[in-house]
Amino acid sequence: MTRTLDVSRGLYITAQRHIAGGVSSDARRMAGVPLYVDRAAGARLWDVDGNTYLDYVLGQGPALLGHCPPAVVEAVTAQVSRGIVYSAQHAAEARVAERLCAMVPWAEHVRFNTVGSEAVHAAWRLARGFTGRPKILKFEGHYHGWLDPFPTACIRRWRPRAPPSARPPFPVRRVSRRPPTW
Repeated sequence: MTRTLDVSRGLYITAQRHIAGGVSSDARRMAGVPLYVDRAAGARLWDVDGNTYLDYVLGQGPALLGHCPPAVVEAVTAQVSRGIVYSAQHAAEARVAERLCAMVPWAEHVRFNTVGSEAVHAAWRLARGFTGRPKILKFEGHYHGWLDPFPTACIRRWRPRAPPSARPPFPVRRVSRRPPTW
């Protein structure tokens, strides 16, 4: 079976003109044309060219149950009709926190965050505050979020250079590899 990438190639050309580096995350940067997903179900992805893939990445974790599991689709649809982001407390938050603490007996409290980087940052601060130690162990090649101290381990070995047209016309300060002192 021959895989075609004509539509993906066209989208990538457009993206390179309008998205810094051509992709929205360094985790998606790859040699050649990146994957442009049209839809997903279960463990399968279909790209904009009609090619089918077995998804081993699973959205980097959130799609652990697969794509579009009926129970999750039903629950999300019900909640979306009630509102998405309140910037306030709500009943489900208290119930989910209670349930998590019951499921994990050593978890006295939980904390919810909007994005993964915020969650990692909170965990980092909690660990440093609890232990009194200033250093954090990061695993090489793993993604830890996009705050200044985090991405160095993710991009250390592989540092693709953006084409000259995508580079900023001003000097960019390198991020220190030392943890912040807060």
